[in-house]
Amino acid sequence: MSTTEDRMYDAAQITGHCSELDASADVGMSVGLGGGRMLYIGEVSDALIAEHGAELGGTGGRWIVVFGQTREDVQILGKAVAEIDADAVCCAVAAVIRRAGVEVPA
Repeated sequence: MSTTEDRMYDAAQITGHCSELDASADVGMSVGLGGGRMLYIGEVSDALIAEHGAELGGTGGRWIVVFGQTREDVQILGKAVAEIDADAVCCAVAAVIRRAGVEVPA
């Protein structure tokens, strides 16, 4: 049986990330890409920026990141320069994954 944490990497699986238990998705949103990877849009820690993207500028705001299942498997794509609707972007990516016929777990 897979855990919620495992399922967030499943193709087209949308997950809200929050700062407190049972809170709304105030930190960010992600969509699973399959193959142990997910696209995340939201806040990231200063430590993550220092470790994987020090040349990308200051922290704060919304970032677009592809996370794998290990601390080393992180690709920071960039910082959103405008207000971004993370939910809408994740839903659009999930729709493309489904239309492309990628196997989506039940």
